[in-house]
Amino acid sequence: MKTRLFLMLLFVSSFVFSQNWTQVGVAQFSTNSALNGEIAFKNSGVPYVLYEDPTVSKVFVMTFNGTNWLDVGSGAISNENYNNLAIKINPVTNQPWVALKAQANGAASNIDVFSFNGTNWVSEGSNVGGSFYTYGIQLQFSTTGTPRVVGVISSGGSDRRPQFYSKSGSNWTFINGEEGLNARVDFNDFESYTLADSNGRVRRYNIGSAANATHTNSSVDYREVTSAFGTDYYAANNVTNNTIEVGKFNTSMTQPSGVTNNTNSIIKFSESKTDNQFYLMYSDNSDNLVFQKYKKTDSWSVLPSIGVATNTTDFFVKMEMNSTDGNMYVLYKDGGKMSVKKFTVEQPLNLPIIYVDANASGTGDGSSWANAYTDINNALADVYTNTTEIWVAAGTYSPGSEREDSFDFNIDDLSIYGGFDGTETTISERDIKGNPTILSGDVNGNDAVVDFATTAGSSRIDNNHQVVKISADNVTIDGFKIEDGDAVQATKGFTQGAAILINPTALNPKIQNCEINNNVTYSGGAIAVRFEVSTTLSIVNCIFNNNVSRYGSGLYMLIMANVSIDLNITNSLFINNSSKNYYSTSDGYTGSAAWIRANTAGANLTTTITNCTFANNNDIGTISGVAERGPLALGRRVDGSTTHNATINNSIFYNNTGTNGSTTIAINKGHVSLPNLTTVNNSISEDSFSNLTYLTNTSSVDPLLTSSFELQASSPAIDTGDNTKIPTGITTDLFGNQRIFNTTVDMGAFEFGSVPLSTENISLLSETTIYPNPVSNNLTIKSKENILKIEVYNLLGKKLIEKENSSFINLSNLKPNMYLVRIFSANSSISKRIIKN
Repeated sequence: MKTRLFLMLLFVSSFVFSQNWTQVGVAQFSTNSALNGEIAFKNSGVPYVLYEDPTVSKVFVMTFNGTNWLDVGSGAISNENYNNLAIKINPVTNQPWVALKAQANGAASNIDVFSFNGTNWVSEGSNVGGSFYTYGIQLQFSTTGTPRVVGVISSGGSDRRPQFYSKSGSNWTFINGEEGLNARVDFNDFESYTLADSNGRVRRYNIGSAANATHTNSSVDYREVTSAFGTDYYAANNVTNNTIEVGKFNTSMTQPSGVTNNTNSIIKFSESKTDNQFYLMYSDNSDNLVFQKYKKTDSWSVLPSIGVATNTTDFFVKMEMNSTDGNMYVLYKDGGKMSVKKFTVEQPLNLPIIYVDANASGTGDGSSWANAYTDINNALADVYTNTTEIWVAAGTYSPGSEREDSFDFNIDDLSIYGGFDGTETTISERDIKGNPTILSGDVNGNDAVVDFATTAGSSRIDNNHQVVKISADNVTIDGFKIEDGDAVQATKGFTQGAAILINPTALNPKIQNCEINNNVTYSGGAIAVRFEVSTTLSIVNCIFNNNVSRYGSGLYMLIMANVSIDLNITNSLFINNSSKNYYSTSDGYTGSAAWIRANTAGANLTTTITNCTFANNNDIGTISGVAERGPLALGRRVDGSTTHNATINNSIFYNNTGTNGSTTIAINKGHVSLPNLTTVNNSISEDSFSNLTYLTNTSSVDPLLTSSFELQASSPAIDTGDNTKIPTGITTDLFGNQRIFNTTVDMGAFEFGSVPLSTENISLLSETTIYPNPVSNNLTIKSKENILKIEVYNLLGKKLIEKENSSFINLSNLKPNMYLVRIFSANSSISKRIIKN
């Protein structure tokens, strides 16, 4: 009992301690006076501070050894007079570098760069750039150790622009950034920066490129800006209203309280890698330094007071997250010198599996079905280093009430599974069809028609633009219905990916066992991606139903410059999708099911589509210059600078129509050119693949599909596929039944007559034969194993006859039809298909 009580007290005291500030070393530790300072961390988490001593007009660096703050090097870095500082740790040498701007403004204001070699400070460049203002000097490194500095220069009048300098060998070369009125810059990543200006714009750029995200409020003047590395979040100082605004590009969010009447420039916003939450630093209207925590569940909380006033003479403060321990460090002027305090971020539960159930009523910490989160976004906000899976129980889940809201799957190596009833202990226990798990963009639940607004009216004006975003590597989405996204707002950049928008740099996304239904886009893709990295996209056992766009209505994929992509679509069904005109000036193209194109010079695309069914898709757009219309658009550039090779196996294209019900071209070139090579094997198309050359075992015969797009008993697609084309690891069809039944795979997404009768080892039973087939009376089983039992099922899975310890069974009482025979031995079982005369 005493031990348990001690541990409880230790836990409570640790929790309380973690919620307060601690001094790092002694207070006022700097040897000299401090006028300005910066802080950075080695990859071991050791802090370094850079500061200016105004009494001697020199700069110094100190580091903390766990007990004391010590000078780095012997004395000042340089005898120059500097007033704008930056410090970073080179990731290759693991030694500090500094960038120092000269005291003067104008032509004499340039940057000197120094590195520490373990003993001395060494010049890495002097008089880099010029004419810099007394703000904005920052330093970053690439992962390979290339340094890049930035300063802000005039671009005419009150316009300002960042100018970036990178070192190669002994030379520094520059790249101009974009300009803005009185622009301020946050350069928190080697390849990108965020800019705020007096025209009310906050914009994010890749260096050398146009803005890729923008927030605009033209009635205000933004000055200081700070952004959270690798995210869409930023904070800016609104000097018009003397307040701080925190935002997420293209998404609304709750604002922190108490940030009005902010009359100084103190602002910092950053993310902790300990809890994956955000922390804001600012000075309140009583000149107290304040910190707030923002959870991705869209809620704010104020941290305990740090006890620092900001109204002392020449006060400065810098906040940085230590990426090694995930804690927050604050460097500030304290009695004329420097002090550092640390806020220890609380460790999360760090669950391997997080549970979500809309109907759960427990603690809501995600630790079990009973204590599941009720909202997927809350679960995503608490994903940590050990979390690899999120399990979601049946129900309907909304990304949020704002049209810009999405479920953002932004954690690497995360798998999100739906289809549970809330009692399972393994993924294999779930029943996806019996437990529909719906991610819905229909915010008000009032959708009347799936179409553009000209037809749908106002019922879709509330819908989320993009229900799901994949913005991390190795993300798997499995077992969901993703429905009712509406990306038809070109003025705000929402035109694609109404169901799932995949980030251009996301590696190896997988979408499995999902239904993509009732999504509308302006220019392509219930699922959409423009890949800018070499990777693989896998779509397995999915249904694309009733999606609408001008082109690429189910899937829209473009491959950008100099990357290689593998696209694999297997066991999937594309039905009732439409490409059509949007208003009279935005006509439709083609690709009602999919538009897949090697788009930009150097793109290399390999497309493999196996055992898919394309049926009842409609391409009725009227854009001029499109000679071929149909469900599957496979293309490349006409100038030959891209490569696209496509293979279609065991697939069915039927009853796909165009204007006035005409038969369309199953596999078409989009609007330019077909792939370099398109090979079709063991497939059916109503148009006989009339525009293609490399065809093996293809026909235009009616596949005899049922109303649910399965095969009728007399379908010519039964047992006419090619087993060798089935991808490794594919053992079931779209229904989850055996993919190869009766020795040869069928064409299309469904295997006729197959049922999930057994997952046992079939061993020697694989050599079992039955005869005669067709059969009138007695059916004989020949096997190397002893037959213990024979069962006969109809095609609905109902058992009709059973016989034990026999190698034959009498079927004379069965009506003429097709049946399934299950044969059992001591260690295994196997299923066979028979026809009863």
